[in-house]
Amino acid sequence: MNEVRSYTKGINLKKGKGSTRLSYTTRSVQAFAFLVLALALALSAPTPAASADRFVYVSSGFPTSSNAVSALRIGANGALTPVSGSPFATGVVSVGTAITPDARNVYTANIGSANVSGFAVAADGALSQLAGSPFPSETGTGPFAAAPSPDGRFLYVANHFNATIGVWAIDLTGGGGLSQIAGSPFAIPAGQSSPFPVAAAPDGGHIYVPNENSDTVTGYAVAADGALSPIQTIATDDNPFGAAITPDGKFLYVSNPLRAFARTTQPPSRRTRSMRTVS
Repeated sequence: MNEVRSYTKGINLKKGKGSTRLSYTTRSVQAFAFLVLALALALSAPTPAASADRFVYVSSGFPTSSNAVSALRIGANGALTPVSGSPFATGVVSVGTAITPDARNVYTANIGSANVSGFAVAADGALSQLAGSPFPSETGTGPFAAAPSPDGRFLYVANHFNATIGVWAIDLTGGGGLSQIAGSPFAIPAGQSSPFPVAAAPDGGHIYVPNENSDTVTGYAVAADGALSPIQTIATDDNPFGAAITPDGKFLYVSNPLRAFARTTQPPSRRTRSMRTVS
C-alpha cells in the first residue's frame, strides 16, 4: 500500500558529537501517492496569505494513473490531513513536484505527457491551475524532476529520456507562468545519460544532476540568464537516484547508496565549484 509517513527529528550524542535521528510520530497516514525518492514530495513554507499553516505536496507518480498531486496539511504533531479538494489534476504520470521559495506556486513534472503543470497555492493549501498549464516541454522528453532556483526566478527540469535539462523562467509578476529560456533544454555532457533529480545550490550559481544510467553526477554553472554550462562530472555508485545540498552549500548528497561530496571553490573564479568525494 502506498503511504506517506511523518517523522520527528531528535539528537543522539556520541563521543561529544551530535547526530540526527528520525522517529515516527504516526505509523502511517492516508495512502495518497507513490513516493519517488527526492522527486515526488515538496514541503512548503507557510503560505503567503498570512497563514501559519504548512503543507506538503505529493505527486501520484508510478504506478498509479490518477495523474494528480495531493495537498496535505501538516499538523502541530506532524500528522498529515488532506486539504479540501485534494488531489488536484496534473498532466499524465506526474513524478516530480517542486514548490517555489515563496510558497506561492507548485509545479509537477509529468513524464507521461512531456509537460509541466503549474499551480497557484491558496491560503488553505488548495491548488489552482495557472493559465497555460500544463506547459509543453518543447524538445525535452521524459520530464522527471523539477527544482526551483533559490531566488525563485527559474525552474530546472530533468528530461530523463533525451538527456537534457530544461530551464524555465518563472513569471514573478504574472502569477508564476512558465516559459523556456533561450537555448533550453540544455544537453548534458557527452557520454552521460538519464538525468534524474536536480539539486540547486543555495548560492544560486550552480546545480547538480545525477545521471542514473551513467553512475555519475554532473555539476553545472548557472549564468545570470539561467543558461547552464557543465563544469564537472564525477563518479557515484550504481544508479544515482536522489540528490540534495545542505543549507550552507558545503555538501552534496547523492543516493543509492548515500554518497557525500564536498563542494570546493576553484580559481580563477569563485563562482566555479568543484566536487570531491568525502564518503
